[in-house]
Amino acid sequence: MGYYYKCAADSPTGARLKSFAEEAVSADDAAEAYAAKYGAVSYVQPAQYFAGGVDFLEFAEAPDPGVWRKLENINVDVYEPNCMTNLDVAVLNTDEGIGSLPCGSPILSGVLTLEEAFPLFPPQIWAKKIGYKLTGEKRRDLNKLKERLKGKKFCLVANLEKPASSSPEQFKEAVEAECVRLRLPVVDVRLLVDVLGCWPDRRVVAMDVTPTFFNAGSTFYVHCKLKCSSPDLEVISEAEYKSKEKMVEVD
Repeated sequence: MGYYYKCAADSPTGARLKSFAEEAVSADDAAEAYAAKYGAVSYVQPAQYFAGGVDFLEFAEAPDPGVWRKLENINVDVYEPNCMTNLDVAVLNTDEGIGSLPCGSPILSGVLTLEEAFPLFPPQIWAKKIGYKLTGEKRRDLNKLKERLKGKKFCLVANLEKPASSSPEQFKEAVEAECVRLRLPVVDVRLLVDVLGCWPDRRVVAMDVTPTFFNAGSTFYVHCKLKCSSPDLEVISEAEYKSKEKMVEVD
């Protein structure tokens, strides 16, 4: 069930779908390259993204436990780098760049603006960063924090901790693998939702309403459980969509 559409590949929406698809393929290729680099036979991608990223790796045989930590309490054997990781943010002055960060800080992003960085952390983290005492009045606190942080720049960094069971050499390998993993490109499903104009209530996208699409020659075909508002989309029947989908699968 749902809504079915098609649009010309050379339309504005078609061009955006093409760009989105290329970005998704590139992100998935990077994830596959990461798994291959470390000898994994498969990998688990983060469910919150449309494409890209790696949460865990699967190996044909158990890897070095000093480098790879097995995830407990699940039915499959999957592993992640054996180093404790906490995402943190560095606050930079206007005239500072990433090069001003302490040597050895695993850098996970480029320079971010306040608009990009602020939603990633709760008010308590920002208050601690700048020495602000929260009052408990949410709106007032948010305004004060943004006022104090205005004009600053930001960078995401990782705080890493060595497990007692790992040697320095094993920890170094784990840190390298973790830093590469955290920098893998990911593609947010909200970009696709924005292209199609199918935002759900509260602008929160659940995985069960993620749109699907494919290209057949000079036309994109779209299936979405929510009604789309992009002016370039033409409503079609489920039968037409399924027919084109089968033709693409055969090719």
